[in-house]
Amino acid sequence: MVTRYLSVESGILSESVGKKPETREEFVRLLKTAMKREMEIEKKRRPTIAGTARIMKIHRDTLYAWMKEFNVKFRDTYKEVTIWQDFSKT
Repeated sequence: MVTRYLSVESGILSESVGKKPETREEFVRLLKTAMKREMEIEKKRRPTIAGTARIMKIHRDTLYAWMKEFNVKFRDTYKEVTIWQDFSKT
């Protein structure tokens, strides 16, 4: 089965078909980009696991598995995204 996910190319989300991210850094980049996109589209202050997975075109269970494998905490990544957004507004 092929898993669909979003890749980041030059800061732009583009849909691609392929394997899961190969590195933790790539996964974190994809996760942050998907979180930002979800907050923009849904006009929410906080991203959700289900919404972020939907943006990434994967099942939320897949997102949980990747976060566990790459040792990434959703909440910590969210904090990094909001700090970056707050900083960019000033």
